[in-house]
Amino acid sequence: MTDGKPIVQVNRVRQVCVVVRDMQRAMGKHWTTLGIGPWEICNFEAPNLTDTTMHGNPQPYSMKLGLTEIGPFDHGIGIIQSGNYAGSRYAYLDTEEQLSMIAEIVDWPDDWDRPAPDGVWPPQD
Repeated sequence: MTDGKPIVQVNRVRQVCVVVRDMQRAMGKHWTTLGIGPWEICNFEAPNLTDTTMHGNPQPYSMKLGLTEIGPFDHGIGIIQSGNYAGSRYAYLDTEEQLSMIAEIVDWPDDWDRPAPDGVWPPQD
């Protein structure tokens, strides 16, 4: 605890995806609120983007991504909920006001194996 606020320390975040309507605004909020950045902006489009589908059907599309690496995470953001699932630590951060979303971070150890699921959808024979 620092200044009465919990701190989350994550050694490695493998990937986070947030779909937003205004990427510039979202990157700015992540930078000013959490210090996450700098960001690389990449256009995923033909000819490098191939074999694209939408809802399981072939469909050409392109997309713009803002990519950054976070590294060790220790920003003093309040934690709403946290735990350890089979050796993988996670936390839901109190970021709704600042980011208009609740951010989750997960720390998967390099040797972590996800436990078998309790079920699948749609049900399989």
